Order: sequence, then structure tokens, then C-alpha cells
Amino acid sequence: MLARAEEREPEHDQGRCAASRLIVIGHRGASGYRPEHTLASYKLAIAFGADIIEPDLVSTRDGHLVARHENDISGTTDVAAHPEFASRRTTKSIDGVAITGWFTEDFTLAELKIPADPGAGYRAVHAADGEDRLSCERVTDQAPRKWLWRGLWALLAAVALAIASQVARDIPVDELKRSYAGGASRFVDVGGLQVHYRDEGEGPPLVLLHGTGASLHTWDAWAEAVRTHFRVIRMDLPGFGLTGPNRDDDYRIDAYVAFLEAFRGKLGLDSFALAGNSLGGQIAWSYAVAHPAPVSALVLLDPAGYPIDRPALVFRLARIPGISWLMTKLDPGPITEKTLRDCYGDPRKVTPALVERYRKLALREGNRRAFVARVARRAEDRSGDIANIRSPTLILWGAQDRLIPVAHAQRFVRGIPGARLVVYDGVGHVPMEEIGERSAADTDAFVSAALRAQSAAREPAGMTPAPHR
Repeated sequence: MLARAEEREPEHDQGRCAASRLIVIGHRGASGYRPEHTLASYKLAIAFGADIIEPDLVSTRDGHLVARHENDISGTTDVAAHPEFASRRTTKSIDGVAITGWFTEDFTLAELKIPADPGAGYRAVHAADGEDRLSCERVTDQAPRKWLWRGLWALLAAVALAIASQVARDIPVDELKRSYAGGASRFVDVGGLQVHYRDEGEGPPLVLLHGTGASLHTWDAWAEAVRTHFRVIRMDLPGFGLTGPNRDDDYRIDAYVAFLEAFRGKLGLDSFALAGNSLGGQIAWSYAVAHPAPVSALVLLDPAGYPIDRPALVFRLARIPGISWLMTKLDPGPITEKTLRDCYGDPRKVTPALVERYRKLALREGNRRAFVARVARRAEDRSGDIANIRSPTLILWGAQDRLIPVAHAQRFVRGIPGARLVVYDGVGHVPMEEIGERSAADTDAFVSAALRAQSAAREPAGMTPAPHR
């Protein structure tokens, strides 16, 4: 039957339902389809969507409540066939009518549950189809579990729908090239990988390495500022940007160092200044340790290298089984925006266009899988190698870096002989984006001075080198 809840505030009672909606009540279960007050009847009513199961209850002698319509069990059980219960036959007034027979309140629950003789009908707690009738205690035991399971299934369904709504397809690289490979963009084969890079300007080479989740576009402000007197070379590292994943999913720092050395060979660079941010900073200093000869100067912007107590949320999520798989399927937009806002000292500088560029390049075929593969690999602590850096080194750090604490800047300064440090107040993890012109100018001055000093050291005594720039 159907009932409409009253239009009023619901009472604070577990038996009341929320107002202003139809309530489906299963009277004695689904009694039109199954024998009433049976487990089968209750289950079917629940399956039909009943909000409430309404049983009729009578009490046993020992205080148990039995779900049945009446207390007279004479015609619905084989009690008359049991001599041991003959003395309990009595006459009672039920609703003003005298009835002679056997009654529930004169039996214990155990007695009511004595199995019926075959073919003798059914007892008070046995239905004709063999299904047990339920005492109220069993109903009470079942009901919370029923609603618990319903709630869990509803929660799982809601989570599944939410996840499905956030699934995003990979974007083919050719589609992305139309937006992000214009102007000075080029592609070069490095170990079978088509590497997206830009080579702009005239002068001593300056190679730039971006961080996790970024691309060569992170250096746009620097390229604009220094390409009048530097040959600015930047690329999308393997696993990122238009370059995309490498064939063997090897994203160890040693693999990136080997990649950079192969890239240097492809472009024929004998000597160059090298700058890197975050992951790119770790690759840069690791390369300077492994291949010191070509590195004329080293610039590290908030570099990775020392162990971090609490990595960024995106890294922690990528290390959780199941969640990591989801990250290869879901739209990276929300976590990208959060990470970018964490990267900037002033989150107001994070524009929708910036978020969209990071998001779309993360959707490049294979990049999400590559990110998870790289982060899932526990990095070996190579911080002891930092003391082996011999290149002139400038360290730039944002004082408000939330990803790698500024305290690490002092560790790099102590670890690298002769290193210089500049800390920017109010700036976060990516100074080349947040204060592009200022950080480029500091780099320009440092690298130019280092090149002049090296040029002077190579000149024979008595000769004055031509000024750089």
C-alpha cells in the first residue's frame, strides 16, 4: 500500500520517515505474492522497493515477538497432533469473540519452532512453502543490515557515477601539435623518441629543463628575455608535453641523464649552460655530476634532490594502488589546478589558460600513464652526489615554495662548492613562470659572468677577451 507522509516536521523517532514524499509500506511483506510474514515475503517487498516492512506481532510466553497476524495457532499449525500440548487447549476472548484452541502466548519460542510433521501443514514459525517465519528479534537484526547494504551500494553507485563523469580520453599528439607546436618548434629523433624542442636566439647555448607535469612552455618568459644574446634550447622531457612517454617506461634520473647526453649529441653542443626547475633541476645537477665537461654554468630553480618528508598530494595519490590506475583515466584538470595553485606563491596568478595548457598536455597519449610509472618508482637518494658538482652554480628559490621547502636551498648551498643563492620573497616553486623577467635577469647576469671568467682564464697572458654581450 502507499501512504503520503504528513506535511510537517518529522518527529525524532527511528520509526518516522522524512516528510513530503511517498512512502511504500510492505504490509506483512509482499503478502499478495508470498505467504505473509515469511522471509520470502519480506525479501520480495524489499526488492519491490518498500521503505517500511509492517509486520503483525504477537508475543510468546518467554517474551519473544513472533510475526503473525493472530495469536490463535490452532488452524495454522499441527499443534493438535502433539499430545504433549493437549493441556494447553483453552478458550479465550479475542476481540469480543470466544475462541477455543491453542495460543502463541502459551508457548515458548522453542516450542513454536518444533519442526512440523510432514504433510501436517505448518507451525507458527513455518510457512507452507518451507520458509521460516521471523520473530521480531530477527527482523530487527536484519533491518539495520539491509539499510547498511543499501547505503553502501548507493554510495558505491554515487562514487562510480562521479568517477565516470570525470573520465577523459587521451588526446592524439597530432591534435595537440596544432596548438602547442607552432613557431620555433622542432622535432628530433632521440633513441626512437620524437622529441619536441625549440632552438631560438644567437649566442652561447643555454639549455632549459622543466619540472614534473610541465613542458618547454614553462620557459616562455626566459626565452623572450635572453634569446637576443643566448641560444635558448628547451625541450619536452620524456613522459611530458608533446614528446610523450618513452618506449620502455624508464623514468629513472639516470635514464634522463642519458637522454640529455644523447640530445646534446644530436644538436652538436660542445659546451652549454644548463638550467632546470624541480625534476629538471635534479636532472641538471645529476648531469653536471656525470658529465661535468660540457656544463659551463649550472642554474637550479627549486631543484629536487634531497628527501622530502611530505610530497605533494598528486605524488601521494599516484602511489596508492587503484587510485594510481584511476589517475591514468580521469581528467587531470582538478588536480592540475590544485597543484598549480600550490606551486605559485600568489595563486591569483594561476589563470584558466595556464591550467588548460597543463591539462591538455597531460592528456597527450601516454602521459598520464608515464607520470604514474615515474612516481610509483621510489627514487634512490642520490643527495650525496651533490657535493661532486664542480660547475659554477646559481640557486634560485621561492620563499613560499610549498612543494620543496626553502630550507633545502641552504642544503644545496652547503653541498655545492662556491654556489650562490637568491631567495625570492612571495614566490613559489616556479620562479621562471611567476617572476619570469626577474629570474631570467639574475640568470643572465650569473651565466654571462661565468662565461667571461672562463674566457679570461683561457686567454693567453696580456690579451683582453672581447666582452660577452
